Amino acid sequence: MFLAFEETEEDLAKNVRTLGYDLDQLVADKKLAVDHIHLDPAEIEEAGLYDLGGLFVRLGAAVATVKAKRVVIDTLEVLFGGLKDTAMLRSEVQRLFRWLRDRDLTAIITAERGDGAITRYGLEEYVSDCVVLLDQRVHELSTTRRMRVVKYRGSQH
Repeated sequence: MFLAFEETEEDLAKNVRTLGYDLDQLVADKKLAVDHIHLDPAEIEEAGLYDLGGLFVRLGAAVATVKAKRVVIDTLEVLFGGLKDTAMLRSEVQRLFRWLRDRDLTAIITAERGDGAITRYGLEEYVSDCVVLLDQRVHELSTTRRMRVVKYRGSQH
């Protein structure tokens, strides 16, 4: 199951095709479910409680359709971009991770870098079992891409 907030299904299919995968065929064969949810932070107004219940229903239906064991959510910030209530944000992020764990789903969740923390909100890395930091540095016109395992719960990484 691939849940995208920034790229449409068509854009994902086009981009994945460059890696040699036919996303449309995988979807047609029910080996993969792809869903794009468009959320515009400018259209989000914080009023009352924020609840991811609707997202869980949508994710659950897609997971059941293809009997998914893995879920990709790209990118987490879009879900919480317009929120200022950090307590509610923390609660809903924990609830999302618990929902995934309760269904024994392996999840890859992308998140933006933060200032002074690994992620923007600084809490995703605490509720995650594994954190992989991707980095790109440019020095004298030479680019280096790096991957670092920051956390891998239950292992000696």
